[in-house]
Amino acid sequence: MTFCNHPADRKLARRACAGDPTAAAELAERLRCVPRLLAAQNRRAGARLSIEDLKDATQEAIAITWRKLAEYRGDASLVTWVASICHFVLMNAARKTRRQPVPASAIGDGSQLEVAVATDASPHDFGHVYACLERLPDRDAQIVRARAFEELEFEEIARRTGLGVGGLKSRYYRALRRLRDCLDAAEAEQQ
Repeated sequence: MTFCNHPADRKLARRACAGDPTAAAELAERLRCVPRLLAAQNRRAGARLSIEDLKDATQEAIAITWRKLAEYRGDASLVTWVASICHFVLMNAARKTRRQPVPASAIGDGSQLEVAVATDASPHDFGHVYACLERLPDRDAQIVRARAFEELEFEEIARRTGLGVGGLKSRYYRALRRLRDCLDAAEAEQQ
């Protein structure tokens, strides 16, 4: 028996596999997260890949996603499933390149990072986003990561954390404000 937590995502995948052009277009739009996912994972892994390597990894991850789409069961959100594909592609690419870490200046601007987008961080704040995220209480950081990185709905995060949806939203938006304040302070220090 398969337990499907994300029936809408599963239905979208099934329709895209069946050749529905509307579903394929919607899925292609949702796959626009792949470069952000890979950039964030690359950063966390010590920036092993260059921007060009990340572009190649993006193409490979998207190709694998389309090829394996029929295997998607809906146990996790579509974005979480794609993130796992991105992780494996990134690790394989890093093994192939066997390079020294790429200098931070070659990684690119932080505009690819979902949290930076969610907090209106400027492109130069990429390095500070993770530092500011680490300053949040663990539970708040967990909520922000689930919402921003995994793109989970508030209801799913509430089930995972045991919080009510209203309280969860309050914590999430307060955490984003604290992130914004932290990023503003980091930007002021740089000036």
